[in-house]
Amino acid sequence: MVLLCPVGLDVADEPAAWRAAGFDLDPENKIQLGDICIRVVGRQEHPKGGIVAWRWSALEQTDPIPGIPTIFQPDAPFSSAPHRNGAMGVDHIVLFSPDWQQSVLDLRSVGLEPLRETNSVRRGVTQVIYRPKNTIIELVGPRKPPEHPTLKGLTLVTSDVDTTHQFFGEYVKPPWDAVQPGRRMTVLKNFPGISIAVAFMSPHVREVVKGEAREKLYQQRARAQEAELSRRADSKL
Repeated sequence: MVLLCPVGLDVADEPAAWRAAGFDLDPENKIQLGDICIRVVGRQEHPKGGIVAWRWSALEQTDPIPGIPTIFQPDAPFSSAPHRNGAMGVDHIVLFSPDWQQSVLDLRSVGLEPLRETNSVRRGVTQVIYRPKNTIIELVGPRKPPEHPTLKGLTLVTSDVDTTHQFFGEYVKPPWDAVQPGRRMTVLKNFPGISIAVAFMSPHVREVVKGEAREKLYQQRARAQEAELSRRADSKL
């Protein structure tokens, strides 16, 4: 059975920037991260950069989210081999929408149903979670909505978040606890030539808390995370 799921992303950056960021590119400037293939396509046609298309398997119609070009592609070969920066897969793809409810309908039209929905983990933000296969799609209704749906960035799984921190040096901060219990993360900031939001998170840990109890736990951990990042900002850490 072929699953309907994202299998690739086209990123309008120069390949040299992603090589400098510790990713291994093949001769066609492709990066394999788990079951997601990132194509680094350059800035010639998209001077501002960004994720300019996503690729799906088993898709019978084009552009399920209006405004985001969608390309059919068979599943790419799976690879969990770590890159030089420690990245070994894509945890989730972040999709910002000016109308998240419409985007839920758009995704439903191609057969995707949400795994869960919350507007309490992040204050003033709605998050709708999909997991059609290995990679999660996080649909976000942000505090400041974009003009049109936008693939904002990626959270990658790293084999060792401390090693990733050491690799990037000044471009990341020391790792902090993620909202998900048992996981830690850091965020890439101002790396030359990288135009999209990129975070790194330690591998998945099986969750034992479910339902409303998980929601409350996530809320508590989100508030603790916000407090820690605020403390770091005040201390200029």
